[in-house]
Amino acid sequence: MKQLIHSYLFNKMVLSCLLFTLYFCSCQHSFAAAFDLNNSDVLQYATESVLPADYEEDGQLVIANGSDTLNLIFKAGFGLSNDFRYARLDVINGAFNSSFVASGFATSGTFDSFLVSGGSIGDSYLVVEVSAGSAAGPDTLFTLESNSFLWNNTSEPLEIKYTLYDTADAAVNGLSFLYQKKVKLAKMIKAAGEDYVHSFEHSVGFSQSFLRFNPSFRSPNTFQLGDSTESLASTGKVLFDQLIVDDVLLPSTSVAITDYRQLIPTNDTANDNVRISGDFSSVRAFLNADDNCAGAEIDLIEFSSEKEVFTSIDNLVTHPVFCLEVTSNNIKVKRADYFIDLGTQLNEKLLGGIRYDGAAIDLPYLSNFQLYKQKIFLVNMAGYPVKYLTLFTAETAVQNQYTPGMLAEGEIPADSTLKISVSDLVSISGLTQRISARILLDAAPNDIAAAVQTVAVGSSSPPNTNVLKIQKN
Repeated sequence: MKQLIHSYLFNKMVLSCLLFTLYFCSCQHSFAAAFDLNNSDVLQYATESVLPADYEEDGQLVIANGSDTLNLIFKAGFGLSNDFRYARLDVINGAFNSSFVASGFATSGTFDSFLVSGGSIGDSYLVVEVSAGSAAGPDTLFTLESNSFLWNNTSEPLEIKYTLYDTADAAVNGLSFLYQKKVKLAKMIKAAGEDYVHSFEHSVGFSQSFLRFNPSFRSPNTFQLGDSTESLASTGKVLFDQLIVDDVLLPSTSVAITDYRQLIPTNDTANDNVRISGDFSSVRAFLNADDNCAGAEIDLIEFSSEKEVFTSIDNLVTHPVFCLEVTSNNIKVKRADYFIDLGTQLNEKLLGGIRYDGAAIDLPYLSNFQLYKQKIFLVNMAGYPVKYLTLFTAETAVQNQYTPGMLAEGEIPADSTLKISVSDLVSISGLTQRISARILLDAAPNDIAAAVQTVAVGSSSPPNTNVLKIQKN
């Protein structure tokens, strides 16, 4: 009690010297962004953005003000008069990390206030004596100009408890009170989301001889994200803003995080750690600043057998749109999916894809072996001719050892069946007389049927016939 009175008298003397200065400062200061114990939502800080330098030596996390975010505003909760009352603030799971003025609270024309106990850096409480020359109601606002707190255990919220007492003894010893309010001031959250890509599929087909995209953009409409012309496709976009939870704060400043890179402070975002994978053998791939792929660009890879290319997060922040261009007049566009891995703890995501329109038939085993005779039967049940195209996939021993045959590409007449011998489909010159193929058809899957028949030459066994599955590309 003696300590409380001594501190009270000392603060009154100091206040008399500082009164004019305090009044001037309070008039200039705005508390529009202060934390209101009655109305504000709990402040959310990003776990991912915390660095070792943000901790005190004893392990307490320091959260600090970038503006008025950590200033506290709260109602008196009980009427004020000439009689002294004592306002106490307790920091639960932490401590003050600010030096407060002698008045404790920001000066006001409604009441007088004096800091009488606590309130030093490292203290977890303070007591302020308040009185009013004219009666003031319970809605009278107090403002504590705090700018930093120490946070003990960040797995639990940092809380503030305000209590108004009738006597100094009750305030110091936590006895009966007139009013009390307890709120959560701050909590730590995982601020990085998971969905950070907007991806699109583009198609190629018989109408463009598989050399160009089927356009989705029609002039004079505006070319937008996800559109394509015959030669250019806006395929995907990295949306870093979706990786940041709304209104999440940086502990060192209490300023809202708006840049994903603040959530990965230990990563060198200028390094080429971002991997984009897919089939680049028939396309030119690049990053662009604009959704229509017409702005500033960064080249990635072009007509390459490489299956992945690397870039940086910094490049993606300024050039977030993934674009594909097809310009060859003899290389058919490959069906492909493109994936992105940011090189952080986030999962790989689909960045975009190229599809073939129409139907497809897979032939995992075709052979030119002389003791076998294979035939493919393609049935067109549509009322119009259907074009088809055969794409071959060879194992290592057959690479560059095969030539597409005269019937590898053609047309099935309307309402008819086309029989193709494997020897007319492909010719293999090497020792390994086998290959796989996919037949693409310019039709709906339910308009096509197919089968493959194999006959062993010189054998009395009946032909082996397998009905093939027709799938949509």
